[in-house]
Amino acid sequence: MPRRNHRQGENIGRWTLIDFLGSGGNAEVWRASDGSDEVALKILHRTQQNSEPYQRFRQEIMALEMIGDRPDVVPLIAKHLPDSPSDNGPAWLAMPICVRLDEALEEATLREVVDAVSDIAESLADLHESYNIHHRDLKPANLYMYCDRAAISDFGLVDIPNASALTVPGRKMGPLFFMPDEMIFDAMRADPAPADVFSLSKTLWVLCTNQRWPPQGEQRAENELHSIKPYTSFHPLANLLDQLIERCTNPEPSARPTMKQVADDLRSWLNLDDTTPQETTEISAIFDRLRRATESTLRQRDEEEALNRCFRETVTRLQTLMRPLDDSIAGRYELASVGQPSNRIKSLVGRGWDVDVTNEYVHAAILRGRGEVSINLYLGVVIRSVSSNELEFGGAYFIGFEEALGSWGSWTSDSRRLPCPSITLVDELSSLVQIMEEKFAEWLERFTATQGAS
Repeated sequence: MPRRNHRQGENIGRWTLIDFLGSGGNAEVWRASDGSDEVALKILHRTQQNSEPYQRFRQEIMALEMIGDRPDVVPLIAKHLPDSPSDNGPAWLAMPICVRLDEALEEATLREVVDAVSDIAESLADLHESYNIHHRDLKPANLYMYCDRAAISDFGLVDIPNASALTVPGRKMGPLFFMPDEMIFDAMRADPAPADVFSLSKTLWVLCTNQRWPPQGEQRAENELHSIKPYTSFHPLANLLDQLIERCTNPEPSARPTMKQVADDLRSWLNLDDTTPQETTEISAIFDRLRRATESTLRQRDEEEALNRCFRETVTRLQTLMRPLDDSIAGRYELASVGQPSNRIKSLVGRGWDVDVTNEYVHAAILRGRGEVSINLYLGVVIRSVSSNELEFGGAYFIGFEEALGSWGSWTSDSRRLPCPSITLVDELSSLVQIMEEKFAEWLERFTATQGAS
């Protein structure tokens, strides 16, 4: 039976307790009213002001006051912290009454779930980056619907800047079943940022599958027992979420993506979902499984192999994406060369790029003009591996001579550097090729004009 220190009808501050909503290890929550407004009143069990639960309660209030009023965090309405030993009343805080996120999403589609978790990830990324605040207690029960959007609450284990160290050596820290190993074995020294990433990915799995508890530890995408797909009527993009969860639950905290990267990947998943036919059954060839072994001596080799595979699969995907444009060019222009390397495109796209690259691929098409010294149209995309886990790519058009004899115009896309693999990489590469296709008619018209002038 849930612990209750208080009773219906009791007055706490200006609030009268109406209904018991639940309790945890350190507090109980009541629906309460002051005669005009109803709130969720969180009342601390302990009254000793030097106790750890009291100090954590104080830090929760500090965090909420630092964050302020924003729609992605359930706000603080009122609070009471006993300011002297003679004040025997309990510590409490009042917040709006909200529906829990897992209850709100119980009948939701996969897209609606990902949209909600994407909002949560963006909010957490901002808390990490702007405030250096880390939640450390992420689970479905601590997320709510507020102001018609997913919002974060229950900052009882929050890590905030310049706060007193309250974590006891050897004591685990975080939500049961949702916490990573480092928060079990050495929570005092564990980095809270990747721990939040781990817990949010477990939360994503639970909300997507409508289950109560997630699998424990690392979730490998290849393990069918861990897959989201069977719970989603085999949604064509569910496997991408499985692979994101695999990266987020990596046993090595530093190998997990940042919360900002998680938010970007979830938003990119939604972009892909907008354009993916539901009859599509498999588009995951671009991704490979990361880090097959956990031994530190094999980790570097695994990372290099994973990046090489991802690079090759990204090249294959680019070739597939470019094929309609290549086929159109080859079918209409006898002197065209498609799917070829081009130093012209490489030099245009690669300005300012790192010289030290692991892999490089240039996919170009060249429409050759008439005459001995012809004016040609070049178009293409360059992909490079630039670090242990990133690819950089960009596209370009150029009209000019084979040698450096002048130019009739050029265009270069913004260069993108993204983790590999990531859903954002798939989305951005697809968008680049779409832009190249849209610009082709314009550049073909320019090229045609040069043939009459040459």
